[in-house]
Amino acid sequence: KGKSVEVIDTAGAQKRPKKTIYRESQNVSLKAVRECDVIALVTEAGKFPIPAQDVELAHQALELGKSLFIIVNKWDTANNQTQRGEREEKKRIMQALPQLNYVPVIMASAKTGGHIMRILDTALAVYKERFVELDSTTLRGIQKKLSKHVWLVQQLAVNPPRFHAIGTEKSIPRAMNDIFHKTIRAAHLYLGTPLILSIAKRNARHATHHRPG
Repeated sequence: KGKSVEVIDTAGAQKRPKKTIYRESQNVSLKAVRECDVIALVTEAGKFPIPAQDVELAHQALELGKSLFIIVNKWDTANNQTQRGEREEKKRIMQALPQLNYVPVIMASAKTGGHIMRILDTALAVYKERFVELDSTTLRGIQKKLSKHVWLVQQLAVNPPRFHAIGTEKSIPRAMNDIFHKTIRAAHLYLGTPLILSIAKRNARHATHHRPG
């Protein structure tokens, strides 16, 4: 497709890893997370709960503002490979990682090659989302939906997308961060990509910065 892509493969989670091996693999994975733009988190069909190492890696990706998608490998071994089975698998994954409900999930099989071609396409699509800049009309629409508590909405940056809201004179509710996230994603999903938000009261000197999500 005329694009250059660097792929970094890291060690997977182990059932009973030795402490030194676990620590070293975690260090390698974290280094890769810091250096990359998009992370493909690989898990196995029917493997629940999701390994703690994978959950921790997903949280680190979120904290660092990295884009992410999930690959469910060994889908050829799943008991229910229907669309309903896919929905149930995705539901279980989202229950384990509820803060990542915006990430795509691909059912694939390295053994049979099933849906393997979707992986690179998804990685490129997710990477592209990091650079989406909302136009002024969309930002005004977001502000109108939040007008009870928000006076102005701005997009400050891309890669990853960063937004700032200026509140009205009224107090900003604690749930405002979640509401802000949902309202932005309703306007544009930002597939697989975290949003970094900050909120300040009007005429305030300092903004409240929230964790990516």
